[in-house]
Amino acid sequence: MPRTENSDFLIRATHNRRVDHETKYLHQAIGQTQPCGRINVELQRNPERETRKATLTLRFATLHIQVPLHHKKRSALKPVSLQVVLAEEEQPPQGVAPINWLLLTTLDVGGFDDVVRCVRWYTYRWLIERYHYTLKSGCGIEKLLSRYCPSY
Repeated sequence: MPRTENSDFLIRATHNRRVDHETKYLHQAIGQTQPCGRINVELQRNPERETRKATLTLRFATLHIQVPLHHKKRSALKPVSLQVVLAEEEQPPQGVAPINWLLLTTLDVGGFDDVVRCVRWYTYRWLIERYHYTLKSGCGIEKLLSRYCPSY
């Protein structure tokens, strides 16, 4: 099914999906691309870490993600072409897990500036999650919606 107009996504990938690339898998394919640059980001405090700065090495590529082998409708589906961005911290502070963000997006990514935009947007994730948490728990937004918008 085609995407609705003006609807893009930027998500973090975890699964090492099959791709149309000589290495066959997502993590290996993006790892073989040449870095396009580095940026410094300030990582906000979250339940898992304190605020800190990180230098991230950036890579990007366009890859075709294969339909999973176990998908019920595999024969009817086609590979999906996505922009892949890898932001990884090569020298984290001692005793700290390195940042390694593998991002998939439908946004146009043609160079360093586009990669930086995607990574910056992803750094806002924790702020957005906190906002949603506040709406749900502090404001009771779901309860209000179900009361005043029964079809919600």
